[in-house]
Amino acid sequence: MEHIPEENKFYFIQRFSQCLTSLLVIIGLYSKYIRHELNDHIDRSRTLWKKLNMEDGRSLDEVDSFSEKLLVLGRRMSGNYRQFLYLIRYQLKRCRRILFSSLCVHG
Repeated sequence: MEHIPEENKFYFIQRFSQCLTSLLVIIGLYSKYIRHELNDHIDRSRTLWKKLNMEDGRSLDEVDSFSEKLLVLGRRMSGNYRQFLYLIRYQLKRCRRILFSSLCVHG
C-alpha cells in the first residue's frame, strides 16, 4: 500500500468497509431467518408433543384394564406415526424447494 496514492488508499478502505458492512448485514439477516425457522420448528414440536400426549384424551394411569391400555397405546402410536410422516413429507418438500430456489439463483 506504500505505492498507492492517498486518495486511492481512501477509496480502497471505503470500498472494503462497504463490502464488509454488506456482508455483516447479510449474515445478520440470515441469522434472524435461521432463528425464526428454529422457533417455528420448536413451536411445532411442542404442539405436536401436546397432541400426541393428549390424542386419546386420557393418560395411561387413568386406564384400568390391560386391553384398554393397549388400545390407548395403539392410538397414540398410530397418531405418532401419522404426524411423523407428515413432518417428514413437509421437510422433504421444504428441502426440495430450497434446493431448487438456490439452483435457480446460482444457475
